Amino acid sequence: MEIQEFDKIYETVCKETDESFRLLGEGFIEDGEAMMMKSIGMGELEEARHIYRKIADVKRIFGKYYEFEDNAISEDRLMAEIFSSDADLTFDMPLTKEKFARLSAVSAKFPLSLTSFKLAGLLLKAGIAADKDGNTAAAAEMYEKSAEMYENSYDDEFETPPHILSPLWNLALLYEASGKPDKAVPYMDKGIAYSKRFAKFYDIYGTWLKEFQQMKDEILQNGCISKN
Repeated sequence: MEIQEFDKIYETVCKETDESFRLLGEGFIEDGEAMMMKSIGMGELEEARHIYRKIADVKRIFGKYYEFEDNAISEDRLMAEIFSSDADLTFDMPLTKEKFARLSAVSAKFPLSLTSFKLAGLLLKAGIAADKDGNTAAAAEMYEKSAEMYENSYDDEFETPPHILSPLWNLALLYEASGKPDKAVPYMDKGIAYSKRFAKFYDIYGTWLKEFQQMKDEILQNGCISKN
């Protein structure tokens, strides 16, 4: 069902009364909740919030005119908390604390959804912005969270999304430039391991492998860390 069709059905349901409303309303809520979950999975959170609000309207009408069992129409307190507010739930910058908290709540509920993937990308952007401003501590934190979310996401072709290489590379560069090669190397090693895996599918990741390996070799040659 497209969102335009959903809106038309919503208008029809709200015009009905008595038994017609009950029959149409229950079907509308069931279909709407399925649409909302699909929208969340696709990372279309603004659309999900739009759907949620219309579902909530129909539920309010049910509660005002009809009695129904608690289990007849499902209620999700987390979804209500997230989608009933006016919080910014887009994946655009800036990444506010409120936005991060709410997107994280959605991601925790749907860890393998596109929402988690998009949030990882937003965290990467926020890290790059903090890095440019010279806030290395915040940048490192954002890169770490981004890498963690990519690591916990799922890609149909690669299992772990290759996008994880970007935050790993940025972490390695950040710590190497900060004179902390001992902290940089673990991210280089992870980058090397992932690049090797991805390069089995596409040669382009061989370039990533070469870059990660070269960075580590230079640190080793400079005697900043031991080979062990």
